[in-house]
Amino acid sequence: MGKKNIFLLLCITTIAFVNAQEQINLEQAIALTIANNPQIKQAEASRLASTASIEKAKANYYPQLTANSGYTRLDPTGYVPFPTAQGIQDFAFIPIDNYNLNLELNINIYDFGRTNTGVKLAENGEETADVSLLRTKQELAFATIQIYYQIHFLQEAIKVQNKQIEAFNITLTQTKKLQENGEATNYEIMTTEVKVSSASDRLLDLQTDLSNAFIQLIQLTGQENIDTEKLVNNWLKIESPNALTTNINITNRPEFKLSELQTENATLQELLARRNFNPYLSANLQGGYKNAIQPDINLLQLNYVATAQLTIPLFNGFKNKASLKEAKALKDASDFNLENTSNQLEAEVKQAIENLNNSYQKIERSNLQVTQAEQAAELARLKYKNGVITNLDLLDAEIALSQSEINKLNTIFNYTLNTYRLRKAMGINLY
Repeated sequence: MGKKNIFLLLCITTIAFVNAQEQINLEQAIALTIANNPQIKQAEASRLASTASIEKAKANYYPQLTANSGYTRLDPTGYVPFPTAQGIQDFAFIPIDNYNLNLELNINIYDFGRTNTGVKLAENGEETADVSLLRTKQELAFATIQIYYQIHFLQEAIKVQNKQIEAFNITLTQTKKLQENGEATNYEIMTTEVKVSSASDRLLDLQTDLSNAFIQLIQLTGQENIDTEKLVNNWLKIESPNALTTNINITNRPEFKLSELQTENATLQELLARRNFNPYLSANLQGGYKNAIQPDINLLQLNYVATAQLTIPLFNGFKNKASLKEAKALKDASDFNLENTSNQLEAEVKQAIENLNNSYQKIERSNLQVTQAEQAAELARLKYKNGVITNLDLLDAEIALSQSEINKLNTIFNYTLNTYRLRKAMGINLY
């Protein structure tokens, strides 16, 4: 079974699964995006249009057949007097009413490569549409990956924030009990309540961000019935970047292929501009019925006309010269664009490797920071219970713990996205 059929089967299976279960994993979300997103359908329609352009360009290989009919009234037509046995009579060579019914065949015998070049340009357009479709799929797949892991990050961050609020509320309860015993002040209670309020505001912001992220996921996948509570989320396995292939090979990137095709298009345009200086040979054949034929000019008679024509362009106001100059300049521009694209893509791979290394190194440090913050918070709770520190010290320890956990989540999130960015930069399919 071909790759295209396998992917189509995956899309159909995924759609049926989502409709039945209302939950999806990352691979299914990407498949839904590729199957439903309007940008894909737009790119596919453009591809069909480019295919039709090839057929249109090849039409010049074939004769062009048309049916014509015409009527002309000419009055006066003029006449010539001729002496006859009956005396002088007027003879007309052109009838007043002229009729013409014919089939006309125009044949392009030889145009010195104009049609061939036009067909190659159309084929270049079809290949460009194919690569553009691949690029659109890659971009949408990466967008789906970004929003999918953003949802996972926000869900985990909300858990951390809820845990912080719970810890603050425990501290608030303890502080109120201490106040009853005269061991805490109203200021300490107010400070704790402010911390709870601020943490609740941050929780609300995270929940709003999560709702907006789900809206984006629905927009990408085209699935309104996604159960936001049943997304199958898992972080990527943390691996050393050295385990990933880091050979820079940008030739698989759709952007590089598009630049190559643009250069090829410019080369063909220059060739076409040169061929406009060449002559072209054509033929015309007409056959049908018309009057105005001697000896009976009023009788419709079968007739034909055949012509061959060689057209040599001599002067057209320097149009061909200007077109060639323009084509050469565009060819040079496309060459520079290919070089620039190559440099940009190579830099993108190198930057992706650096970013991935950076996020990988931060993960180990973030684990250490969380461990230290957990121990510090546990110690602060014990000290506060024994009256060694104030509730402000305890609140600071709880905040430090939450921040370290959020930082760890953010580091893992960045590692995950940087891994996919490197794959995308190296031209590895994400769908």
